[in-house]
Amino acid sequence: MARKTMAAKTPSISRSMTLQAAGKQKSSDAMSSKQIRQEQKAMKKRKNFTDRVLQNIDDMLGDIENVYDEITRQAPDHINQKDRIMTFAESDLLCLFLKAAHNGVDQDGGKPTEGKEFEVLVCETAPFYKGHETASKLHKEGIDCKLVTDSSVFALMSGVDKVIISTHAVMANGGLIAHSGAY
Repeated sequence: MARKTMAAKTPSISRSMTLQAAGKQKSSDAMSSKQIRQEQKAMKKRKNFTDRVLQNIDDMLGDIENVYDEITRQAPDHINQKDRIMTFAESDLLCLFLKAAHNGVDQDGGKPTEGKEFEVLVCETAPFYKGHETASKLHKEGIDCKLVTDSSVFALMSGVDKVIISTHAVMANGGLIAHSGAY
């Protein structure tokens, strides 16, 4: 009888074990779907983050591409009629800035500003004499410019209204990274 009882209990034990195993399988399946949802959620967050980073990179590239236009559009506001400006070294942006002030620029409202007459003193910037290139570019644009020796800067400075130099970078503390000789 004990055997019958054991035999009778065995199928129920094995059924209960099967049910427990099936329950574990269901819970592991549920856990898997939970893990899948978490993974999908994490992937969605990564995609959103990646999209935001790429959008910010595009915005920065747009700003970099338009920086020359932004700076030259402000030229007439910073240079006055009959100013005497001193500069040194060579920079495409500097030449574009002075050209925009000389010729005038179209403002946002659609009204062009009037060009201004001014004089530019260009230091020759020894030993590579990059000032010669700047003076040549400005002369071709019709801007009144004079090439001066580096040693005469001190004597001419009292008659200068503005000094405009090109920089490579502006540091967080306001310092500049510029051509050698800039103070």
